[in-house]
Amino acid sequence: MIAQNLDLEEFLRGISSVGYNNIMEVAETEATEAERLYYRFRQQDKGKQAITYANQLKNLIFLLRYQARPSGLSKDDYNYLFSLRNRIAALSFKGQSITRSPSKDLC
Repeated sequence: MIAQNLDLEEFLRGISSVGYNNIMEVAETEATEAERLYYRFRQQDKGKQAITYANQLKNLIFLLRYQARPSGLSKDDYNYLFSLRNRIAALSFKGQSITRSPSKDLC
């Protein structure tokens, strides 16, 4: 696992050199490992932290993949994930936007 403390900030620091396409793959692997931790420690606090972290990663993956707000996500959580998305974009593209131009999509 990249984030031994089950923290998105630690995860973000750990993926700083990974390309945008690989970020999705790394995040999916990290979410799977966090879910495995949950099943191993579900009766303990670490299990609760693991499933929370896994869900945060899944919501981040959804936001990165579909550029849309995951359903059931609070406005504060969405704003936090959106700020992470922007930081990932800055890491991956050095300031370039990760959204496609609407005019190119319509052509």
